Amino acid sequence: MLNKRLQKKYFAIVISFLLQVCMGPVGNRVLAQTNPPKSGVITDIWFDTATYKELAPGSDNFPTTWGNNGHIYTSWGDGGGFGGTNDIGRVSLGFARIENYPPSISTYNVMGGVNTQCPATLTGKSYGMLDIGGTLYAWISPSSNTTNYQKTTLYKSTNSGCSWSSTSVEFYQSQNLILPSILQYGAGYSDAPDSYVYSYATRLKTSSALTIQSPGEIDLMRVAKTQISNRSSYEFFKGFDSNNNPLWTTDINLRQPVIKISTGVGWAPATVSYNKGLGRYLMAVDDAAAGVTGVSGKGLGIYDAAKPWGPWTLVKQINTFTYEPTFFYNFPTKWISSDGKTLWMVFSGTNDYDSYNMVKATLVTSSATPTPTSIPTNTNTPTPLPKFTSTLTPTPKATNTVTPTTTVNGDANGDGSVNELDYAIWKTNYNTTTASGVTKGDFNLNGKVDGVDYLIWLQSYTQ
Repeated sequence: MLNKRLQKKYFAIVISFLLQVCMGPVGNRVLAQTNPPKSGVITDIWFDTATYKELAPGSDNFPTTWGNNGHIYTSWGDGGGFGGTNDIGRVSLGFARIENYPPSISTYNVMGGVNTQCPATLTGKSYGMLDIGGTLYAWISPSSNTTNYQKTTLYKSTNSGCSWSSTSVEFYQSQNLILPSILQYGAGYSDAPDSYVYSYATRLKTSSALTIQSPGEIDLMRVAKTQISNRSSYEFFKGFDSNNNPLWTTDINLRQPVIKISTGVGWAPATVSYNKGLGRYLMAVDDAAAGVTGVSGKGLGIYDAAKPWGPWTLVKQINTFTYEPTFFYNFPTKWISSDGKTLWMVFSGTNDYDSYNMVKATLVTSSATPTPTSIPTNTNTPTPLPKFTSTLTPTPKATNTVTPTTTVNGDANGDGSVNELDYAIWKTNYNTTTASGVTKGDFNLNGKVDGVDYLIWLQSYTQ
């Protein structure tokens, strides 16, 4: 029989090999994880049903962006917009402005709909809008239903949505890239950490109906703000390098998803909003957690990450969302509180929810939530609330910087918690030698970061 030292060495080699397989390397690339693990930063989300509000019956979609002038801009499809119905003021595609803060918002139709500022001049649907310094951009797809899959074109408006012109940037059904959304930051795209605009799109798998796309794959593309109207400047995420940095390519055929969900996602795109207070990116997506097929997956998935490309972790997967059938969700960044823990979700669907819908939400964070670089955060952590309470005013409790009195196996960053942040450190330094010990993921202090250290992390993470 092998002695213990040889057994340990053999076991480490086997584990290292399996890890390479599980992480999915392609050449020098590492691909995104399927079915991300639970978040160690945002541990839950509660929706306050008492705050639910419905407007614009008969109109749907309602992506949002925070304008440079402080207002929110949105679009709708197949209805009369705010103040209209399914029949009254009906247009194929309209744009509107939302002022103030919920629950006391004011709404104005800008192009199309009832009492509009400007007549509708476009047909189609939009699931992604953005304001860059006062110029609005929108991804627009033609007509309705599966015709939406045929192509998507980027339009722009220099008069707050009153009229639009094509930029000639287009993607096509043959590329399996459909209905993009756009990552949201602050007013007029302020607070963005770099000079790029990021768009997310569901990978088309089934084109015969508005149905769950399974397995679910969400792609990410980016372009410099100054080149947003130049198709040749767009780059596509194609995986991570060995140091967990994103890799980009101008070849759309080489793109890889930033997140994969085996049970599938909805045909409408995932949306991502930057939560400045928590320094996290929040993704909301129609999530077929129960494997249900149809227009809606009858579920809602909320994910978070430290970067637009991930790695993503699961906040909550709601198998049956209270408001169904719905298919498109987003968190307007204007309505996220300064501490990042209170926000509003705008969503739309079919039947009873074929309208503009909004509801207040509270995020529950872990006591060891890391402080993001150069982003102020509130150090108070709300006490978790019972689900669907009518009053969402969490009782704060003071938290201090965690200083563990004993070493926690697998705790690379020394915050007293073993979570995906420590895994990221181990993964970054995997298969290297180090004299820095646990801070580099060498949890058994043998000078090497290998599969044995992963098992030490895993044991503590799953306890």
